[in-house]
Amino acid sequence: MKVLQIAPAMSWWAVYGTGEQTDVEEELSLPLVCWALVEDSEGDRQIIGIDADQSGRTRIVRQATGFRRYEFRGEMTPPVRAPTTLPRP
Repeated sequence: MKVLQIAPAMSWWAVYGTGEQTDVEEELSLPLVCWALVEDSEGDRQIIGIDADQSGRTRIVRQATGFRRYEFRGEMTPPVRAPTTLPRP
């Protein structure tokens, strides 16, 4: 797999099942570090989430044990643009 591009994933989380056998299964959420556009050896492309585990190592979310879903937890804000001209004094 070859990474072609990465982009910030602010306010996105990866949600995992804990795997514990209880009446109510608990979930663990970890913030995404980034989204990555990747290409496989056949030229197929996809966007994947990357997070960091408890030890700080990054990993591909969908390949991690217990992955359930991606979750957005915040408001998207438009980018702040600098003025194209400065005001005259």
